[in-house]
Amino acid sequence: MLKSRAKINLTLDVAGKRPDGYHEITSVMQTVSLYDSVYIKKINKDVITVKTNLPYLPSDERNIVYKAAKYLKENFNLKSGINIELEKSIPVSGGLAGGSGNCAAVITGVKKLFDLPFSRGEALDIGKKFGADVPFCIARGTALAKGLGEILTPLTPHPDAFVVLITPDVISSTAEVFAGFDAAKVPAAPDSDAMIKAIARRDLRGIARNFRNSLEYVTINKHPVIKDIKDALLKKKALGALMSGSGSTAFGYFENKSDAYAALRYIKRNFKIRAAFLSRIFPAPKNF
Repeated sequence: MLKSRAKINLTLDVAGKRPDGYHEITSVMQTVSLYDSVYIKKINKDVITVKTNLPYLPSDERNIVYKAAKYLKENFNLKSGINIELEKSIPVSGGLAGGSGNCAAVITGVKKLFDLPFSRGEALDIGKKFGADVPFCIARGTALAKGLGEILTPLTPHPDAFVVLITPDVISSTAEVFAGFDAAKVPAAPDSDAMIKAIARRDLRGIARNFRNSLEYVTINKHPVIKDIKDALLKKKALGALMSGSGSTAFGYFENKSDAYAALRYIKRNFKIRAAFLSRIFPAPKNF
C-alpha cells in the first residue's frame, strides 16, 4: 500500500498567461499527512484496471492514474496487467492535489513493482506529462514551485504544525477560477521570499503571517463560505488561515492539538462541509 499525500499552497502567486493559455505561478508548496491509500499489483490478464471507493470517479482513460499506468506499460513494454485500487480520503476538487498525488503514487509504485530503470529525476519528468502538481507529489516535502508548478526547488524542511483542513460543500472549478483571475484585483500579493525565510527560521507564526493566495478573491467571490471558514479558524486560535490552490479547501495552522480539535469541532457544528480533517506537516521522504 502506498500513501498518496495531500498538498497545501502556503503562497500562490499567479503571473501572466502563456501563449498556450495556461498561467505561470510561483508557489511555496507543502505536503501534509492526510493521504489516500493506493494499492497496485500485477495481474495475469494483460489489462489495466482501476477501482475506487467513490463510484462517481471514472475507472477508464479519463482517470489520471489509468493514464499514468498505461504510459508506463506501453513505454516500458510491461507484459503483465496492472490492477490499481484507490481508497480516497482527500476531497475531490478540493485544491489538495488528490488526483495528482494518486498519479504520483502510481508512477513510483509501478516503478518499484516492475523494477523499472528510471531515476527520480526521470520520474518527475514523467509526472509532468499528467499534471503540473504531479512532480511535487512525487518529490513531496517543502518546495518552491514555478512555471505551471512543475519546476521545483527543494526548501528547508517546514517546522511541525497541526493543520486543520476544511472542505466546504461547494465545488471549485480550476479552469473557471483561472479564467476569472485579474492580477489588478489581488488584495495583497504573495511574498514567497518572505515565506521561504520564515520556513528557514522555523518561525511558525512568521509562516502563518505570510499566507497569501492570489486566487482566493476569485473563488471566495463565487463561494463566500470559504472566507467564513477562514474567519472561523482564526476565531478559534489559528495562527493563520488560507485557501489551498484554486479551492475549495481552507486550512489553518495551530500550535497545539487541543486548539486544533476545538476548531475542528466548532466548524463541523456550524458549517455545511464535505470534509474536515486534523492533519500535520509531512516531511519529504529520504529516498525515492
